[in-house]
Amino acid sequence: MKNLKWMPAILLGLLYNCSPVAAENYYTAKPVICGPVKDIIDTSKQFGELPLLKGEGITMNRNGAYTPSQYVIGLNEETGTWTLIEVLSTGQACVLGTGTKLEIYNKKRGIAL
Repeated sequence: MKNLKWMPAILLGLLYNCSPVAAENYYTAKPVICGPVKDIIDTSKQFGELPLLKGEGITMNRNGAYTPSQYVIGLNEETGTWTLIEVLSTGQACVLGTGTKLEIYNKKRGIAL
């Protein structure tokens, strides 16, 4: 029973760590595969992925400046694989993510992200 007297303090500590204050946005760096645009696009094509969506965007350089970029999602409708590619204004491109089971939400109105 002596050990139980610390339980409320432990629970309060755990609740404090789960507060919205601890869930602040932050910048991070993660490894991504980058290379000449042709090489990155060719890799996506090797998986039978064709461009599905394209969007104009911006990206932050290492020095903190923003430059224009494009984002492309390639999709193989038969296998369900997809690749998210960022095309930089420098002539380079990066694979930001790959996966399966891509869902297009505009076909299902009202889904919250």
